[in-house]
Amino acid sequence: MALPQELDRDTQKKLVHDYVQRSFVDRGMCADWSIHDKEDGNPHAHIMLTTRAIKKNGTWAPKQKSTYLLDEDGAKVPQIDPKTGQQKIGARGRKMWKRNTESYTDWNDRSNAEIWRKSWAESCNQYLAPENKIDHRSYERQGVEQIPTIHEGHVAREMGDRSERVQTNIDVKAGNRELSGLSATMAKIQEEARKLFRQIAELTELIRKRVQEKAEADRPAEQPAQPEPADPTPNVADNFLKKLNADKAKQAKPVLPEESVAGDFLKKLNSDRSKRQAHKYRKRTHDQGGPEL
Repeated sequence: MALPQELDRDTQKKLVHDYVQRSFVDRGMCADWSIHDKEDGNPHAHIMLTTRAIKKNGTWAPKQKSTYLLDEDGAKVPQIDPKTGQQKIGARGRKMWKRNTESYTDWNDRSNAEIWRKSWAESCNQYLAPENKIDHRSYERQGVEQIPTIHEGHVAREMGDRSERVQTNIDVKAGNRELSGLSATMAKIQEEARKLFRQIAELTELIRKRVQEKAEADRPAEQPAQPEPADPTPNVADNFLKKLNADKAKQAKPVLPEESVAGDFLKKLNSDRSKRQAHKYRKRTHDQGGPEL
């Protein structure tokens, strides 16, 4: 892996040591690493790793491990005897199940390359200035309009311009400079376009407001609705007249005889008259031999 030229030798050593410890040794690998620098502007580090793990007690872990083969439902898949069509029975009457043999570690999995490259970029960027930070992704994945150069190698560098690889990289770098200039020009055009779009949007909004204000000014003013007349609030004079009329109505209403003093007198007079007539009737009847009073 290439080492940042911006770092001094001691920092480069610490960078590689910490990266190897964190990425490999802490996971159980044996790691052997060294730094090469021929003063040709290409300092780099070589790392050799074991694919067999070492346990914490210092013993080797197994190379492989066996696991049961499972079906879609997560159940073990039986081994079928082709002669009987039944599940095979092993020693001591045990049922036999299909198994998978796989590596004890995933260190040889090619997907690790992406993980380790990303980790190396993050480790380097801890020591680099923002303008010098590196990215493990390709230009295409980063969305950068730039053509990558190819690896030259020691022999090609010794040959210089006579090497096809060196000449290819010279052409690529010239093309990248042109692309960089075009990208800068495109960025300016895009910024001017954004400004123009903002101005058009502001002008459109201003026109809309002007049209709305004119329409409101030309619209005839609406007369406010007249409220219905409310009943007049009675005052002191109205209340006095109302009471006076009520008293007059009471005086004009005839009083029944039975509701007056004269009526009571007439009732008593009629009662006495009835009593006298009854007494005379009983006396006359007695004179004629009737019952004794």
